Amino acid sequence: LVLVFLYVNDTAGNASYIYDLIRRTMETPLDRNIGDSSQPYQNKDYLTIMIAIVAGAMLVMVRIF
Repeated sequence: LVLVFLYVNDTAGNASYIYDLIRRTMETPLDRNIGDSSQPYQNKDYLTIMIAIVAGAMLVMVRIF
């Protein structure tokens, strides 16, 4: 009985959350692209990845020779 009660309460909370997400989606205008962000282009992540790739390649070269 307790497990059923907990499941029903958890499901009711999730259902209201899902209904809220659906409502927001329906209210969003179709001509607005939600994929575009106003955040600036971040080169820092790419710089970190490139440094890691170069360091890994150098490690492989040192290990082979």
